[in-house]
Amino acid sequence: MNEPSRGPRRRGVAGLAGLSLSVAARGMSGLGGVALLRHAQAADAPGPAAAPAPAAAPAADRVIAAGPALPRLDPTTLRYTLYYGVLSRDAAVAEATYRVEPHGGRYRISTEGRAIGLVAMFYSGTLTQSSEGLIGAGGLQPERYAEQRGRRPERRLQFDPARQVMIGLGTPAEVPAPVGTQDRLSIFFQLGLIARGRPALMKPGSRFSLPLASMREIDRPTFTVVGHESVKIAGGGGTAIDTVRITVRNEADPTDPVFDVWLAPEQSMLPARIRMQEHDGKMVDQVMLRSG
Repeated sequence: MNEPSRGPRRRGVAGLAGLSLSVAARGMSGLGGVALLRHAQAADAPGPAAAPAPAAAPAADRVIAAGPALPRLDPTTLRYTLYYGVLSRDAAVAEATYRVEPHGGRYRISTEGRAIGLVAMFYSGTLTQSSEGLIGAGGLQPERYAEQRGRRPERRLQFDPARQVMIGLGTPAEVPAPVGTQDRLSIFFQLGLIARGRPALMKPGSRFSLPLASMREIDRPTFTVVGHESVKIAGGGGTAIDTVRITVRNEADPTDPVFDVWLAPEQSMLPARIRMQEHDGKMVDQVMLRSG
């Protein structure tokens, strides 16, 4: 069944890894767990002038397929604090828990997020995502993805890696999905496996692309490695860890949000921080909580 029209189309990058936190406060409408989905009014605003198209980034999925198997996915539980705007405790709006559960040749990744502080006065629902599928030589192969925001109906995607298709909410529902296609949740964990198994792709200045599923189609955003940076852990009293920063941009649509991901070597290259910035400057920042 096709999804009814609800404002602008939510592309893969726009909804990346998105626990979506719908808050009553007008200035925070659409605020996401790790994703700030594009605001409805953005569809009516004039877009920026078109810039010359950059050279296409190499397809990382082809590099992965041509090399040895990626490292295994380890079980773990990660907790994050989410901030709206400037990174400070006063702006914390939610906390999210990620659970990674590999079993045999399969995996399940799930998230659960809840509003905290002032935002909890307006939004008390639980926000969830899940990704399930196979684990192969090329890493994660999603078969099912689901997300639910509060009491809204659950939205689902299905993937058929053998036929290389995705069954989504668009028209037509079935669209081609190349080998290596990731969903909004699996992408960050696949990125960590790539960083561990293909370190040559993680050199500063490197650019590559990966197929990423939105709820309707497959995008191919560009991942650019910025370099090593320190990240302060939320609730860590100023404790900082070394990370590799990667910028994720949908060069096919300059109005899509830009993501920055900081992968932590001491955490098996899992994300220590994920920041999303809209083209109008609005920002959501997700930072790993200190463990223990």
